[in-house]
Amino acid sequence: MGAHRHDLVARVGAAGWTERRRARRLGVDRQRLGSARLARGVSGSGAHTIRIQQREDGAFVDQIVLSPGTYFSSPPGPRQNDTTILPATDGGGGSPPPTGTDVVLWASQIPLSNVHGDWARVAFATAAGGAALENPDRGRAKVVPALAAPDNYFEATFTAAANAAYHLWIRMGAWNRSLSNDSVHVQFSDSVNAAGAAIARIGTTSSFEPVLQDGPGGAPPASWGWTDNGWGSFGVPIYFASSGTHTIRIQQREDGAFVDQIVLSPSTYLSTPPGPRQNDTTILAPSS
Repeated sequence: MGAHRHDLVARVGAAGWTERRRARRLGVDRQRLGSARLARGVSGSGAHTIRIQQREDGAFVDQIVLSPGTYFSSPPGPRQNDTTILPATDGGGGSPPPTGTDVVLWASQIPLSNVHGDWARVAFATAAGGAALENPDRGRAKVVPALAAPDNYFEATFTAAANAAYHLWIRMGAWNRSLSNDSVHVQFSDSVNAAGAAIARIGTTSSFEPVLQDGPGGAPPASWGWTDNGWGSFGVPIYFASSGTHTIRIQQREDGAFVDQIVLSPSTYLSTPPGPRQNDTTILAPSS
């Protein structure tokens, strides 16, 4: 079976939780990940060995966690003055965490019957399949929060595995490169968080809010760019309550946005985007 991704989390020092991040000793660049976790993989199923050696003396350790689910996106406890004691396990007795496969959706292939309100398919020479879905810039006010029953949205279906961590990426643009045209709401039919709680569901006002600007100090949009469900930081992973067919809905947050590719990745793009946030030319092959 393929490599399974885990987070290495340890409680060290004066009773606080920390995580293994990309560092010079690993010979890996921390570029763009900022405060994001580094998802670790193992080369096969079965028994493995972890070694902890001295970096600085004076440290002490009482618990080590490798979590593909519960603590994948959040620590077991605080970084200081922690009192959390987790039950001890050896990681055995269960199936390896599901990994799933990358999902790539082209807006040009979404049936027009799934496109509603102001959203429309328009020709774009630089878009995947030569077309994108666009919500024209009518100068309308930002829609916050998402609407349970919106007029302006489009939907697509895809196949994904239950309990696998997926990262959401959207390639989009903004008319006139305006910061008032560079965001959307994203919802799913049965999305859950790492703890299994419903989040960003169709028919509710909960949503993920991809914004092309990279946080409050980010540069304005420039042509196509990839963004995720973070705001100035790496977005949290998305899970699904069951395996099989799921629905994604993208609805208006700001008008003037256009979209050509949607990616849900449990592997290839779990920790890195398919392309840059500005002036991107990446066209991924659509899922079959």
